[in-house]
Amino acid sequence: DPWNYWVFRVRFGGFVQGERHQSFRSFNGGITANRVTEKMKVNLSTNGNYNRSSFDVDSLTTVVSTRKSYSQQLLLVRSLGGQWSVGFRQRVSKSTFNNQDLVFEAGPALEYDLYPYKESSRRQFTFTYMPGVTHFNYQEITLFGKTRETLPIHRFVAALSVKQQWGSVNMSLDANQYL
Repeated sequence: DPWNYWVFRVRFGGFVQGERHQSFRSFNGGITANRVTEKMKVNLSTNGNYNRSSFDVDSLTTVVSTRKSYSQQLLLVRSLGGQWSVGFRQRVSKSTFNNQDLVFEAGPALEYDLYPYKESSRRQFTFTYMPGVTHFNYQEITLFGKTRETLPIHRFVAALSVKQQWGSVNMSLDANQYL
């Protein structure tokens, strides 16, 4: 394997729509770097979104709404043998829509794969439980009078990844709850 099990993906998308009195622009993109072996898995991703809407209310007034969000995530787990692994996960993000100037989340990760890790380059069906803490720095004071706070969280992710000669399929379900 000349890439030493590393798989890189780059994606970019956009949408532009407009008329005389209104317009909408949306752009998004991301980069992922994944490396899965029998002993270790590294998932690293970076994503960004930009949306801008403009509406003419009347001949003198135009309302403009801009939303930006960015995120970076890391999951690093080491195989315990068979189908179980344990490790660490971390996420950093920012969202103008959610009033989040900076969010930092970290904690341990426990993962189970329905398939043995020796098959991980072709197929994975994983269930990952990730407890931890999330620290928020807000752009503006919240309804509860806070500019920052730290909350315990737990997250569960079910993910399917299949790679075949005809292509690949990737799906995931992510559920989280602040405690």
